Amino acid sequence: MTKTTLLIGFILFLTGCGDNNTKTVNQKKEPIISVNFINNYEADVKGGKLFLKVKADNGIISGFISDDISCLKYALTGFIENTGKYEFYMKNITYQGQANNLNRLNPLMSRNSDTTKLSFIKTSETLENFENKCLSKKESRRLKTARINAINVLKFPETKPSGKAWDNMMSSYKPDLFIRVYNKNNDLIGTSNIIQNCKNDARDLRFEFGTGITISDSDLKNGLKVVLLDEDSVTSNDTLGALLFKDKNDYFDEYGKNMTLNQNKIEMVVYYKFM
Repeated sequence: MTKTTLLIGFILFLTGCGDNNTKTVNQKKEPIISVNFINNYEADVKGGKLFLKVKADNGIISGFISDDISCLKYALTGFIENTGKYEFYMKNITYQGQANNLNRLNPLMSRNSDTTKLSFIKTSETLENFENKCLSKKESRRLKTARINAINVLKFPETKPSGKAWDNMMSSYKPDLFIRVYNKNNDLIGTSNIIQNCKNDARDLRFEFGTGITISDSDLKNGLKVVLLDEDSVTSNDTLGALLFKDKNDYFDEYGKNMTLNQNKIEMVVYYKFM
């Protein structure tokens, strides 16, 4: 083989290498994931689970996110690119990440200056089933009993509607107050202690019910009638007024509550607790 033949062969080799490199550079990047899908995901978080339903239509994301504590559902919007980059939003929270496949999403959740890494795993669970299980779990945690511990009276009418005093001169014309509590069926469920010669400017008119009045949450949601009375040993008791006490909320943790009632020229604070 001559030197000329060897040189031509070497030049052709170099030329071929250049063509291959050019093809590699100009080659379009292949899509990593589809931008059209409907998937459901679950993530374990502190205290429970998150459920994510995502629909991608040509890269435009819509869907919902829910949790198994509050059972609330929030709408999602956002985008996903065929390179795997995605970003979606829920109220004031942003989820950002890079997906290598659609079986797992590991977004960085950002809210204000706080960030948390999440791991959503694709699931066959449906949003409807997740919500039903959540509501069942939530109902089992709901506190269904309450107890009224005391009622403080802050204000009451100075006189009877006729203008006469509540009591006689022997009692300084001041009423001897006590409270009765009735349920929706008008059954008496509690009677307090009596405080004699009550003054309207006193802040220590605290009426208690022994160990308390225990009631169901349904009784409290339906409403209780709280009646303020003036005790008379000779004549019948006088009614200063009746107030409606109602709480329609659901509670899941034991803690003390209070509610101010202000009706019929009477102001009082009811102290109660769910158990």
